[in-house]
Amino acid sequence: MKKILLLGASGNIAPYIVPMLEKTYDFQLTDVSPYPDGREIGHVDVTDYDQVLEAARGVDAIMNFTVI
Repeated sequence: MKKILLLGASGNIAPYIVPMLEKTYDFQLTDVSPYPDGREIGHVDVTDYDQVLEAARGVDAIMNFTVI
């Protein structure tokens, strides 16, 4: 199973696509806001290069749904 870093997981799009895609992909969900259904996610501020770099270690792909 491919490991995917999803930045902006708590936004307007990701919470709707994650339930269907998590059957196929292993998601590492991250955002600066809590996830809508209360699930625990990683706190990553995409304006901080080091946080993004650390979160991206070991993943196969990155999906970016952030809005800055």
